[in-house]
Amino acid sequence: MLIFLISALGFVPFSFNHSLPHFRIQTTCLLILSSINFRWIVTQKLPTVSYLTTLDKYAIVALIFLVSLCAWHAVIGSALFSSIDREYVKSIDKYALFFIGSLYFVFHLTYITYFLIQYKRYANIGREETNAEIKQSEESNKLKVESTNDPNGDNPRKNK
Repeated sequence: MLIFLISALGFVPFSFNHSLPHFRIQTTCLLILSSINFRWIVTQKLPTVSYLTTLDKYAIVALIFLVSLCAWHAVIGSALFSSIDREYVKSIDKYALFFIGSLYFVFHLTYITYFLIQYKRYANIGREETNAEIKQSEESNKLKVESTNDPNGDNPRKNK
C-alpha cells in the first residue's frame, strides 16, 4: 500500500513547469529514494527468502516506473525540446501524463486481477487439503469403530 502511494506521487512533478526540469527531477529522485528506503526497512524486518515474492516484483516495477518518470522529466526539459514552441512542448507533456497515467492504471488493474486469481487458487488448494484431511480422519474413525465391534458377538464388555 505504501509503495503504491509513493509511486502514485510520481505524477505530482507534472504540476511543475516543464521548463524547470530540475524541480521535477529533484522530486522524482526523492520519491525513488523514499521507495528504496521503505523497501530496505521492510526487508530488514522480514525473514529472507531466496526468491522474489509478489511484493518484491511490485516494488521493482514501481521503481522502474519512478526511474522512467525521472528520465522523462530530463528529456522534456533538455535542449532537445528547448527549440520547439512552448505550447507544443506543453501539449506533449500533457499527452505523456495521460499515456503514463493510463499505463499505470492498466498495470494496477492487471496486478490486482492476477493477485485475486492467485488468492482464489491458493484458497481452493487449502480447502481441498482440509477436505482431504477431514475425509481421512473420518475413515480412520470408522476403522476404529469397526475394529472394536466383534463380529462373533464374543465381546466381554457387552451385557448379555
